[in-house]
Amino acid sequence: MVFGRKKKDVNNTIDYGDDDYDSSVMASEQTPDEQSSSLDSSALLKLQKQVGELAKLIQTKDQEINELRGNMRSDKSTFSALNAKINKLEKSVSSGKSYDLSSPGKLRAVKEDSSSAMDSSAMDSSAMESSSKEGDFEDDLVESDDESSLEEPMIPFDEDTFSLMMLHPVFSRDWLLAILTVVFQWCFLILIIVNLNSGNEVIFNVAYSVPIEVTVGQYLGIFICVGVQTDILSSVRMIAAMFSAEDYHEIIGEDEPSKMLFFMRIILPMGVKFIGGVLVLICNFITIVSSTNIVDLMKDVAALLIISEITEILFQLAAFGFMGSVLEDHAKEVPETEVEDVFAQESGLLGVKFCRFNPRLIVFLVLVLSMAGTVTLFVSNQINGTYFFTQYPYCTISKRDITRFGDGVCDGGLLNSIECDFDGGDCVNFNLAYPNCEAQEPSKIGDGTCDEVYNNVECKYDGADCCPFGDPARLDELEDGNRLKNQDQCDGGQYSTKKCKYDAGACDSLRSTFPRCDFEEIGNLFDKNDYAPVLGDGICESSVYNNNECGYEFGDCEDCNSLVFNTNLTGDGICHGGWHNSDRCNSDARDCVAFNLRYPRCAIDAERKLDPSKPLRQVPVIGDGVCNSGLYNNADCGFEDGDCLLCNELVDNVTKIGDGVCDGQNYMSLACGRDGGDCAECPYSQLEIGNGWCTTEYNTRECGYDGGDCAEFNSNYQNCAVQFPSLLGNGYCNGGIYNTAECNWDGGDCLEQQQNFNMTSCNVERPDLLGDDVCHGGEYNTEECGWDAGDCLVFNANYPDCKVEFPELIKNGWCSGGEYDTEECKFDGGDCLLSEQEARMIEEQQQTGFFQN
Repeated sequence: MVFGRKKKDVNNTIDYGDDDYDSSVMASEQTPDEQSSSLDSSALLKLQKQVGELAKLIQTKDQEINELRGNMRSDKSTFSALNAKINKLEKSVSSGKSYDLSSPGKLRAVKEDSSSAMDSSAMDSSAMESSSKEGDFEDDLVESDDESSLEEPMIPFDEDTFSLMMLHPVFSRDWLLAILTVVFQWCFLILIIVNLNSGNEVIFNVAYSVPIEVTVGQYLGIFICVGVQTDILSSVRMIAAMFSAEDYHEIIGEDEPSKMLFFMRIILPMGVKFIGGVLVLICNFITIVSSTNIVDLMKDVAALLIISEITEILFQLAAFGFMGSVLEDHAKEVPETEVEDVFAQESGLLGVKFCRFNPRLIVFLVLVLSMAGTVTLFVSNQINGTYFFTQYPYCTISKRDITRFGDGVCDGGLLNSIECDFDGGDCVNFNLAYPNCEAQEPSKIGDGTCDEVYNNVECKYDGADCCPFGDPARLDELEDGNRLKNQDQCDGGQYSTKKCKYDAGACDSLRSTFPRCDFEEIGNLFDKNDYAPVLGDGICESSVYNNNECGYEFGDCEDCNSLVFNTNLTGDGICHGGWHNSDRCNSDARDCVAFNLRYPRCAIDAERKLDPSKPLRQVPVIGDGVCNSGLYNNADCGFEDGDCLLCNELVDNVTKIGDGVCDGQNYMSLACGRDGGDCAECPYSQLEIGNGWCTTEYNTRECGYDGGDCAEFNSNYQNCAVQFPSLLGNGYCNGGIYNTAECNWDGGDCLEQQQNFNMTSCNVERPDLLGDDVCHGGEYNTEECGWDAGDCLVFNANYPDCKVEFPELIKNGWCSGGEYDTEECKFDGGDCLLSEQEARMIEEQQQTGFFQN
């Protein structure tokens, strides 16, 4: 097998330091007759001598090569490329070439036909003998080939994880990294393929029609995807190169070649790489043909290109040391490893000559033309409607209307039909909003321009583009009674909007006077059939204009606002009683009209009872199921339109509801509206208020002075500050602060004891203890308290200087100790003194050492 190409060039010769050699070489190019006349015997002898020296030089270099190869075996993966070059050098030398080794690592083959350079008759026997001893160079003349043309074409290993798989054993960390990368990449690509080819009867979910710019982008996308996809060709080229290299096992760092080694380390990694490239092209192709937007198309193609580069990205991370020093060293060895490119040789793989064409260009053209042809097939099916009518066989639209199908715009006619899936779903929202509108051009409805053909109830007055009351520019054509024709008054609501020309100009003066009032926004709050207020007529009719920006309905609500508790409640759609439901507030801005019609006498009577100086604590809400005020809890008002019926069953006196006093108990229930609002500010439970027991903490105005339980106490004892007022006058004398003049001596309960014992100055907490046959000490055993009303007289006579809290403990048979065991108290009345027998026993025990430590 020949690894190089030979090329003759008489202008490139090897200089051996002798100018005569050039003349001899020039002579070799002459005819035989010219050679015989120009060559002499001395020139031939000199040439023979030089050829012999060259042969010796080659033998020396051959020995150096063998020594170098022996050193290389210690690191096969690093010097694999150099080993391949040495093999070529060895083969070339054995085939009869001579080399100029003056430049390290460069090899030049020289050869010349000796028969054309020497005349056999002119050579002497010694010259012939010298030539034969030097080897097989008698037929060669020195001719230098071009260095670049004779150097074998090499391809470096790709910088990706597949090259790591080829250069390292199967169970190494390099294989683990590559396998994890491939699994991640393939799963991603397979999921994309499955997702892009699901949920549609048309293959790859191809759109029924796409704009021309998308079609152009599809062809450009194919060109880009195929142009940057190198995995397919590089994997095939690497397999062919390694198959052609006899020393492939040394290149990948193995001692012996084998079929299993070639499969595991060459075929398997490159096969996986090839399949990955095919998957990327399939994903790109599906993405391209299913795209409907040029921007999305370019983004998807770019995303897939990034996915296809995952093996290169992780390789670079390993090369930069992010995955450990071992993988870093392995990654840096990959670019240094090369193999001969059989596709660039004259005699390539299996004898096929690849040098006459570019395999990469051929593969590129084949892939581009194949994918472009398939895309053309899809485009043609889109144009002729094949895909569309396959899924919608009963949609009888023309082919040119297919481009309007599912374009995001609702088109009328046949497209907006169930057979055409309501224009591919574009008309679903329109049909829901306008179910009875027969529109040929639905897109015109609600586009901001009034189209008279759609100015009807079914089309909701052109989607609110038109004035629902008629054309304000043609007032003469409107019927009598139309409020647009009344130019003396400004009507609110939708009348005072731009589409109705602000009530045909009647509201222009108010708009200029109140420029901050947003007529357009407020007008959109009203429906056509809702009541539209008359603005500036002195009648408060709506809460939406009752604000500072609109001058409180342009002055109509100012009088009402001065009476009501909350101006926002006027005209809010709920009937509120009190001043809201009065003539000055226009029956709560018409919210109470229906209630007043049912009970015509109610509003008049209720308004008579109202006092402007006493606003209601709780604004009644009529018809909410809660009895809010006694103002309407009567037959004329239907017991607050039925709200008070349950409450009236719970309480004894319905007139107390909403009377301004918190009555507690059932009056505070939710059904009674917390006593018609009277107890709204009382924070306590209804069971604690009005239970017949006066409690100080509930004795407040908000709680109705404990629901009236403290009324008598507050009247009789204005300056008596006690915790439990109900203890006063309960027949039991309580001392302390209860037994004071401010509390009338416990409501009179302590007067009898004071009179009996003449102890008006005895102020103790428990006066009832006086005279109970028990001597109590402390403040009871004083002269003011009659020495405990006579119970302590004997004690004081026997123990005049004994002042203890509990005198009854003295002489009770038990030694109490402490202040009782003193001389003043006669040692607890003798309870703490020992008997003679006890003293004698203690003395004996001390003598016997019983108490010694």
